[in-house]
Amino acid sequence: MWYFLVLIGIFYAIGIGGLWYSLHLIKRSQQPAGWPLAVGTIESCDLDSHIDYDDDGEVTFYQVKVNYSYTVGGRELMNDVLVFGYCATNSQKVHQEIFDKLAAAHTVQVRYDPSDPQTSVLSFGVHRSIWLSLAFAILWLLLVSGFTIIWWAIFFVHRPKWLFLAFGISFLLFVIGIAIHSWIVPQNDHVLLENLVTH
Repeated sequence: MWYFLVLIGIFYAIGIGGLWYSLHLIKRSQQPAGWPLAVGTIESCDLDSHIDYDDDGEVTFYQVKVNYSYTVGGRELMNDVLVFGYCATNSQKVHQEIFDKLAAAHTVQVRYDPSDPQTSVLSFGVHRSIWLSLAFAILWLLLVSGFTIIWWAIFFVHRPKWLFLAFGISFLLFVIGIAIHSWIVPQNDHVLLENLVTH
């Protein structure tokens, strides 16, 4: 039994760690809303893609790679951070919209940390990548919780009706997790696009 407890503890630690990281990104992504602004110049912008593999075979992931320059206090700075928490996903349309907006820009609005001007972003807010991270962490924890309930029912409660109830609760947790994840995946990144100011 001890090995199961160790294994399930690791799974819970992964889920809790993912949840903490997602909540941290939610807070971090909103901080630049109050930062000073500078006019930036797009030095390079590409829609990067790479192939990965899962149970369904090849999956192509997309991500916008941008480099920009801006001036703060007479000092020219460079950065490549689009927004905190942004990462590659397999939704080409979402990243294509971001790329098209940046590629057509002459200048871009840069938000920089007044205590460290080298830290900057082009957009802010709780965007799609963060929601995906949060949804995955919640789904993971719900699945682990459901598995824990089934294990508890099998080994500690020797009554068929309780076992049936455990399976029912586990299935409900699974459906809730899938529903949350499925709702977020097809969403466009409206927050990132709306707060990405170009001219």
